[in-house]
Amino acid sequence: MADDVDPRKVTQIAIIIAVVTVVLNAAFIFLSGAYFADRAAIHGPVSDAEISSVRIAFAAFSGLTALAACAAVFRPRIVGHALALLMSIAAFIGAAAGYNKGLHIVLPVALGLVGVMLDLLVWKSLEKSRAGWSFLAGMLGVLAVVMLFGSTKVRNITGIGLWYAMIIPGLLAVATAALAMIRKQYRDSAA
Repeated sequence: MADDVDPRKVTQIAIIIAVVTVVLNAAFIFLSGAYFADRAAIHGPVSDAEISSVRIAFAAFSGLTALAACAAVFRPRIVGHALALLMSIAAFIGAAAGYNKGLHIVLPVALGLVGVMLDLLVWKSLEKSRAGWSFLAGMLGVLAVVMLFGSTKVRNITGIGLWYAMIIPGLLAVATAALAMIRKQYRDSAA
């Protein structure tokens, strides 16, 4: 649990996250219906399957992000470090896929370095190193912003929907917030 937080407050925060997620999904269903109706008037009809797939993708994005956020409220240390390790694995997979696809060598090398750095920073942060924790939190925050703006490129290269590509920046943002919640645990460590 986050430092010095009443367990009842933590439960209330998790409930708020769940309610906001449900409301956002309801709003998305309504607004996407208006969007696709307007789009059909300009570009021709859109199939019900396409509309459903976009709504399911948004539900997957918002649901996974909300689930991670709820878990982070209860166990921020575990969730923050676990998501960082998950992103490390994703970086290694992305490096291998980029290399196999014949992309310019800079991308696979950069992704490989990100994977190695995340592993090392998680290790140092778990050893209660303030420098490791702060660099990890900063790196995850920067990666969240970069991946947010790069999600359209990821969508185009991988052929997945935009909302599926947004899952990674969403989880990176949750990991950053989870690590920020445990900042008091690193106040006294100088290493």
